[in-house]
Amino acid sequence: MKPENAEWTVALTFSGGGTRAAALAYGVLQELSRTRIDHHGRAERMLDHVQAISGVSGGSFTAAYYALHGDRLFADYENIFLKRDVQGALMRKFASPQNWFPLATKRIGRSDLAGEFYDHEIFGGATFGDLAHEAGRPRLLVNATDMVTGMPFAFTQQNFDLIGSNLGEITIGRAVAASSAAPVVLSPVTLRNHAAADGAARSAFAQRLSVDLDALHVSRQLASAVRSYFDTERRPFIHLVDGGVSDNLGLHGLLDLNVATRGLDAALHDCNLSQVRNIAVIVVNASAEHAVRSNTRSHPGVTDVLRAVSEGFVHTNTARALADFRSELEQWREGGVGRSSHLIEINFDQLTHPEERNFFSSLPTSFSLPPESVDRLRDVGARLLRQSGTFQTFLREFNPADAERFADVNRMLVPSAA
Repeated sequence: MKPENAEWTVALTFSGGGTRAAALAYGVLQELSRTRIDHHGRAERMLDHVQAISGVSGGSFTAAYYALHGDRLFADYENIFLKRDVQGALMRKFASPQNWFPLATKRIGRSDLAGEFYDHEIFGGATFGDLAHEAGRPRLLVNATDMVTGMPFAFTQQNFDLIGSNLGEITIGRAVAASSAAPVVLSPVTLRNHAAADGAARSAFAQRLSVDLDALHVSRQLASAVRSYFDTERRPFIHLVDGGVSDNLGLHGLLDLNVATRGLDAALHDCNLSQVRNIAVIVVNASAEHAVRSNTRSHPGVTDVLRAVSEGFVHTNTARALADFRSELEQWREGGVGRSSHLIEINFDQLTHPEERNFFSSLPTSFSLPPESVDRLRDVGARLLRQSGTFQTFLREFNPADAERFADVNRMLVPSAA
């Protein structure tokens, strides 16, 4: 259970990147479970103050499992997902004769089969409705990309209001399958659009957007995407692909439509956090450094072109998402007295030893890694957070006099459930 707290809050975002991203995020959660802060004379776990977790692709697995099961993550997640050959299991499922005809006739897609596997083998068929009944757990945001508009599509009730659907009926496994549906390799996850043609039949949120969209301070691209959902003749289906295509950090999931249309203050108020004065957002980025690739070929191949375009696109969107989120935090901080915010970034570029940095950056983004690589990712995620100067600054705000004492205690503590 989360302790009552109306003064500060923590949000996490976990990037895409297969098991590499999932394991790095796991290490950060472990470190947060070790980290105690002195809050009004009580030693409290930093992890218990996490109010929201936003995940993309590989990172969405760790985000969803923790949101669903809490500290059970530290007991069984490695066996259930991190150190399991999920990639091989999926390939066997795709190759099963019983799936040949449905796949060939497009009655189902590979991502539908992946979602079934995740539901059965990882999340136990849990739905977003089940999450709503888990008191004290952080809000979960699983992020995909709308294939048609190219815009982020988070699995939130606000977005499902736009297509006239109930998020509570969607399984966690299906959402995670959408978030990790890499284009070409996997099929899109398809949702039926049930948006009401009659504005009066729409939810209050959808009605307000349909009427006031022009007056709201949203981008032209976002406004166009929202309007498209109301046109069921042209868009009877919503096709979702990997969230990393539009925002590999999951930051736009936190900047959902409530923030985009009403500001961060209003969104915090809706979450009963209107008294918050200190916000920390920890961004766990498992992507490799984007560098200019050498290419000595006079005529680059298809693979070279696809890799260059996709990597450049993801890098550009990542930089834009960070800039947008930093701007939103700055506006919120300047809008009230005594507010502070911290954007804490964790990535492989922060490693000082080139050999170590190259090792982690070169790990594949598949859903299968050697157990020793998973262990190293877990440990480096914890270490990078612990050594982060911004994170240490955030901790010192609670009790500067006791900062070093608590740092010493944190170094000695181990996760009780690990």
